[in-house]
Amino acid sequence: MSGPERAWRDCAGLLTVQQLVAVGDFLVGHRGPTTVDALAATILPGERFVAVARAAIELIRVGAESAMETWLRLAVVGAGFPEPELQVEVFDGAGRFLARVDMGWPNLRIALEYDGDHHRERATYEHDQRRDNSMVVNGWLVLHANRADAGRRCCSSGSVRRSSRGRRWTPAREVVEIAQHAAGVPARSHELPPSAFLSGNSCDLGGAGHRRRQAPAGAA
Repeated sequence: MSGPERAWRDCAGLLTVQQLVAVGDFLVGHRGPTTVDALAATILPGERFVAVARAAIELIRVGAESAMETWLRLAVVGAGFPEPELQVEVFDGAGRFLARVDMGWPNLRIALEYDGDHHRERATYEHDQRRDNSMVVNGWLVLHANRADAGRRCCSSGSVRRSSRGRRWTPAREVVEIAQHAAGVPARSHELPPSAFLSGNSCDLGGAGHRRRQAPAGAA
């Protein structure tokens, strides 16, 4: 039987890039059996579907706790926003822990949550309300996405865009166009690849979230 690394590489011939990223996110998660570097080591020049594997490895991150969280992150980044940090811990002004959210931009105090079906259970719903209220009174804006948004991604990115405008944030592609204009480059004279936005070259507003990260030793 194949180990997790080779199994991931073999899936490159069966899955889309997005699906392969979701598998990779699961494998490198805090309880996962491998690392991003170990997955990358299985990609060898000349093999079939190497382009799919290479595209996916650049998008895999530690922190997603479901395939739908992976989808949400990719949708937001694909809409031109700086990459969010994952599993963000939120504290109040006195340093007391308030919440841990799926993803967000701490410097802007914007959180983005994916709500699966279990969030409709009464206990979970009440917990979410208490958590969101504590974050709001401490200056955070909490946005939610659910399964229905999977078929209409503009809803999630639209919510982020509208909320970010009120918090002095210019989306990444708009930052690139402004910089090109200032340098005298004609608008849309060239398009930056998605990796440019993921590497933090265009707009570093998300702190360490845009970098490939390994789970810290002993992380739960």
